[in-house]
Formats: sequence, structure tokens, C-alpha cells
Amino acid sequence: MIMERFLKMGGLLSAMAIITGCSTPRETCIAAATSEYNNAKNEISETSQNISRGYAVHTQRVPYTYQGTCYDYYTTSYYNCPQTGYRTDETPVSIDTGAEKAKLSKLKKQLPKYEAQASAGIKQCVAMYPDT
Repeated sequence: MIMERFLKMGGLLSAMAIITGCSTPRETCIAAATSEYNNAKNEISETSQNISRGYAVHTQRVPYTYQGTCYDYYTTSYYNCPQTGYRTDETPVSIDTGAEKAKLSKLKKQLPKYEAQASAGIKQCVAMYPDT
């Protein structure tokens, strides 16, 4: 469970790094200021879905090998060669519905705090970077 969260955060951070590469300092600041709030909203959504389904869904990328076509620059010809592709496997995982409901309740109670922090952070970002 902790590892899944770490991997999700790593994916979010990687996506954020890619996005922030082309963003203004103001947009980068706002993204950082609202990240906890957005993470909490996403966690609420995921937990709600788990409760309604009765199980969680574990997602992972799985490599597989297939015959592809490669190009040889020396002979300027094509030939068959093994290549690696990836597919996404989703596996149902049992959950403790009571614990998920408690987690959802806790997250919903914390959401206004995160929203206030995000709002204050946005105001600070706008003050720091007024013209971007």
C-alpha cells in the first residue's frame, strides 16, 4: 500500500516536472501550492470508488515481447527482430470496507484545511508573480 502511493506520487511528480518545464513561474508556484489539495481530492475519489465497487484495483505495466521490424543501416535492409511492448494489467484487490470508510471520512474532514492552504498559496503565488 505504501509502495503504491510512492509510485503514484513518483508518477505525479514526473508528470509535474514535465508540465512545469514549459510553464511560467506563476503556474509552477500554483501547481506546488495546490498539490496537497489535489492529492486529497484524488484520494477521496479513489477511496469512494473502492467502497462502491467493494474492492480496489491494482494497476501495473507489464512488459511483453513481440516480433517487430528493425532496420540495418549498414545493409539498408529490414529484418524481423524481437521488441518489447507494455500492457497495463488491472487486478482486483480485496479491501477492508470499514477501514476505507474511516479513511474517506478522515480525508473529507481534512479537505477544507487543504483547500484553505491551496487558496492562500494561490494568493501568495499571484502576489509573487503578478504579471505572468
